[in-house]
Amino acid sequence: MHDNEKHIMVVDDMADSADSLAALVNLWGYHGEAQYGGAAALKSAGLRRPSVVLLDLDMPRMCGFEFARRVREVRGGERISIVAISGYTSAAYQARARELGIGYYLFKPANLARLRALLAQLAPLEAAVRSPILSPPAARRFSPLKCQPAKGAKSTVPGSSVHHQEAAACWS
Repeated sequence: MHDNEKHIMVVDDMADSADSLAALVNLWGYHGEAQYGGAAALKSAGLRRPSVVLLDLDMPRMCGFEFARRVREVRGGERISIVAISGYTSAAYQARARELGIGYYLFKPANLARLRALLAQLAPLEAAVRSPILSPPAARRFSPLKCQPAKGAKSTVPGSSVHHQEAAACWS
């Protein structure tokens, strides 16, 4: 297995989100790399091609759609699997993603079991590398604690009729 087959790039302008998801991907046995914008991610992909990009679509300066279009121009870019992870649930966003070669579209907050299964399909790990952390059935489960939304918190999906719970899931 080539090293880039385990390289997962997480692109999100929200540093905490990118860092957290990259750390989780590392726990799963991959090499997770956080990038905080499309331009930086594009530069990094030119230096070391990831096998999978987990991509936020709504970013300033270079949005996820533009990144997806331009990363295909990078040497080997046509072989990169792109997974959009977005709070935008509209059919128009999903159609645009498909047009640009984004093969998978997950809604925020992403189902971690589904994401892990998708990564296992796109970038399989050797059995010796697989981590039991957060494996279904998970020995370590999460449950809602007494997490309260910030005062005046809104849905995570602007302009959408889809409503998410305002209370966050917390690790127990």
